[in-house]
Amino acid sequence: MKSKGKKAAFKTAAPKKAKAKSKTRYAEELTREFLKTTPMVEHARVLQDIQDDPDWRNEAVTVDVAKPLLKMLEFVEHLEAADEGRKPEQVKEILSRILDNHLQAELQGLVVSPGSHRHYRDLWNAFCDKNGAPEHKIPDPGDISKDDGNQEPF
Repeated sequence: MKSKGKKAAFKTAAPKKAKAKSKTRYAEELTREFLKTTPMVEHARVLQDIQDDPDWRNEAVTVDVAKPLLKMLEFVEHLEAADEGRKPEQVKEILSRILDNHLQAELQGLVVSPGSHRHYRDLWNAFCDKNGAPEHKIPDPGDISKDDGNQEPF
């Protein structure tokens, strides 16, 4: 008799799961269709080309930085170098590392979380509107409360 009770409880819970799955299935279907759009096909192609590029050597560029900020970088570098018992790096190397880290993070974001980029969030939201799915839109980060667990769908 215990097993019959469990079956009855399972049958009662099943419709709730089915509703959740249908909403999830719709979101997955919407995402699949969105990834087929011209902007997202181009996005995937360009990012794949970047990742597949065998030439990851550094290229010299010129960057303008305000003198007070360069002084700040030198100051912080001297503090950190002293704490770590090493010779301070030159500002050129520090800026190169900072810029490289920033660009690597941007690339990773575009690969794993394109909806965090305003352009792709706006494309997705317009796609949701066009397909009658406003509940799947990604809110603007400035509009998200700290307790909201919204995750982007793609």
